[in-house]
Amino acid sequence: MLLNHLLKTVPLLEFIRDGQYDGVFIGIRWDENPARAGEVFFSRRENPLHIRVHPILPFTERDVWDYTLSNKLPINPLYYRGFRSIDDKYETKPTGSKPAWEQDLEATPERAGRAQDKEGIMELLRRYGYM
Repeated sequence: MLLNHLLKTVPLLEFIRDGQYDGVFIGIRWDENPARAGEVFFSRRENPLHIRVHPILPFTERDVWDYTLSNKLPINPLYYRGFRSIDDKYETKPTGSKPAWEQDLEATPERAGRAQDKEGIMELLRRYGYM
């Protein structure tokens, strides 16, 4: 938890504060984790004061891959190697041998390759400002 806070949350909040941004776009989805299921499209955050905009909340993992592939967007090479969710190099494992978009996205958890202790404390991480 501390590592995620130091590597992700702290730099994001510093970026917002130092840039004096009123809002940031965040790419989270309702189906990623139960802690995100209650998120709204516009959420006010304090310290620093800003609005988080969540434009892809209703998307599924399949929606993201369909959009990415149909628009020929760049893809992180790890997704070709079977990763479906990328955290850090010590805590993330592939979820299969096929590229992410060819795996059974509907029947297997997207974040199964991540350390599950973090998944269990997602609500606590979000209180500290984690996405």
